[in-house]
Amino acid sequence: MAIKRAGGPLRTSYECERVIGKGHVRALIVLARRLVLVKAPIRDNRFTTKALA
Repeated sequence: MAIKRAGGPLRTSYECERVIGKGHVRALIVLARRLVLVKAPIRDNRFTTKALA
C-alpha cells in the first residue's frame, strides 16, 4: 500500500529499484528489508547507532 502513494519516500525508492532493472518482487523485497532495518530497533526499543548501522 505504501508504494501506491504518490511522492512518498517508499514510492521513490521503489521506482529507483525498477529503473535500475529490478523486477517488481525484487524491488518489494528491497523495500521490506529497509523497513525492517528502520522499524525493528524502534519496535525493540534499541535506539543506539550500532543497532541502526
